[in-house]
Amino acid sequence: MKSGKAVICGFLTVSILFIGFPFFALGQTHKYVIAVLDFYSNMNDTKEDAMLQSGTADTIISDLMNIIEFKVIERTRLKDINRELAYQQSGMIDEATAQRIGKQLGAEYVIFGGWQKDADIYRLNARLVKVETAEVITSIKETDSRIFPIQDRIVKNIASTLKIDISVGALAKIETPETQSLEAYKEYSQGLKAVDSNDKEAVQQHMAAAVQIDPNYSKPKTYLFTDGSPSPLGTVRGKSKTEAQIKYALIGGALIGGLMLLGVLASKDEDKSEKALPYAGVGFGAGFLIGLFIPLNQVDENTDKSSLVNLGVILNPKRNAYGFAVGYRY
Repeated sequence: MKSGKAVICGFLTVSILFIGFPFFALGQTHKYVIAVLDFYSNMNDTKEDAMLQSGTADTIISDLMNIIEFKVIERTRLKDINRELAYQQSGMIDEATAQRIGKQLGAEYVIFGGWQKDADIYRLNARLVKVETAEVITSIKETDSRIFPIQDRIVKNIASTLKIDISVGALAKIETPETQSLEAYKEYSQGLKAVDSNDKEAVQQHMAAAVQIDPNYSKPKTYLFTDGSPSPLGTVRGKSKTEAQIKYALIGGALIGGLMLLGVLASKDEDKSEKALPYAGVGFGAGFLIGLFIPLNQVDENTDKSSLVNLGVILNPKRNAYGFAVGYRY
C-alpha cells in the first residue's frame, strides 16, 4: 500500500510540475523590462533591409533573454508597432515616440536605432531610452564589416549601461552566432517581416529556405510547424511535424492524466489509493492519443501568438524559465 501511495504521489508531483511549471516561472523577478524595436534601414535591398531591421531586433531580443536581469517584451507584441513604423516615410523615431511605445508595452526601457552601410562596412547608431522620462540613457555607435559582432556589442553595451554583469554562460550564448550563414539569416529575417504582415505563404517560404541553406539553424524551424488550432495549451511548435505532434501528445497526456488523478484522490472512495494510478494511466493514455491525432498544420495565424504552455522550452535549454512562461519563441 505504501509503495502504491508513493507511486501515486510521484505521478501527481510530475504532473503538477509538468503542467504548472509556467506559472511558477512567472514568479521570477527581472530588474528591467525592455522592448527592442525594429531598426531603420533603407539599403534598397529587400533581403539586406530585412536582415538589418527585423533580424537585428530579433537577435538582440534573443541575446537579452539570456540575461536574467532583463524581462524582454516578446516580438509578437511588437508586430503592429513594427508594421506601423515600416509604413512611416522615414522609418526613424524619436525619444517621444519611443516613450509612447514603451508606455503602451509596459516597458521601462526601449532600444531603437538605424543602420548605414559604406561599401562593405556596416554602421549602427542606437539609443536606449528610459520610458518614464524619455531620457536617452546611452547612445551606441558601432562599426564592423560583420553584423553579428555589432549586435553582440549592442547587448553588452546595454547591460554595461544598466550596470549588469553578464554571466559567463550568458556571454557564451550571446557571442555564439545563431547561424554561420548570412544568407540563411537574411531568409529568416524576411520570414519575420512576413510574420509581421501576416503573409503565411511567405513565412513558410522564407523559413523553409533558411533551413535549406543551414539545416542546423533552429530559429526558422520553430515557425514551420504549429498545432494549428487555438486551445488552452496555446501553440505547440516543433522543429519537425513529428516533434510537434509528440509534444502535443505528451502535454495532453500529462494534463488529462493529472486531472483524473486529482479527481480520484478528491473522491470519498475507500479504495481510492488503489484506483488512482490506473485511472491516471488511462487518463494519460487517452490524453496522449488525443494529442497524437490532433491534425497539425504548417504555419498559421497562431504562429504569431504567445503560448502559456510550450513543451519545446523544456526540451530546449537555450530558453530560460521566463521565456517558457510567456511562450517566447527561439
